[in-house]
Amino acid sequence: MGHFAKIDGSNLVTTVTIIDDDEIRGNGGEYTTEVETYVGELLGGNWKQCSHTGRKRVNFPSIGWIWNASKDGFEEPKGDWRDAWTLNETTLKYDPPHAAPTDAQQLTGVTWTPIEEEDKKDSDGNDVVIKQFHHISWSNTNNRWESSTFNRDGTKDKDWYWDNSNTEFVER
Repeated sequence: MGHFAKIDGSNLVTTVTIIDDDEIRGNGGEYTTEVETYVGELLGGNWKQCSHTGRKRVNFPSIGWIWNASKDGFEEPKGDWRDAWTLNETTLKYDPPHAAPTDAQQLTGVTWTPIEEEDKKDSDGNDVVIKQFHHISWSNTNNRWESSTFNRDGTKDKDWYWDNSNTEFVER
């Protein structure tokens, strides 16, 4: 099965569909002008073959992505919330002004032990410590990565921001 993206007059992807491999082979083969013309005649409109794995045409597009003919690939939409982000000319995705913290740099936040006695040890007899999950998000207003930590009862503990120059989270 081959994937094809329908491109409108502004180079926006309006739909993505699947075409049988036999139809692709019988009409010019993969990633040829002939097969894209065939799909256009079959379904109407302008179509570009795309790779589900991103092996060809840089990215697998969704509705709203942009066909970038000069890069022979699909570019993710920028969106209003990424004003300060720049297009990576290789990946055709937008990069933030500052790299996101790595997994090793993420906040560990509040930790606690389970309430129930039987949950306090793992199967090997080790103490169980629960660490909360931290979702970081980009703040376009503040031009930085931000996060929050929460108490065991779900109430907010603290707000944090990523200090890119010191590569650490700082309490706001």
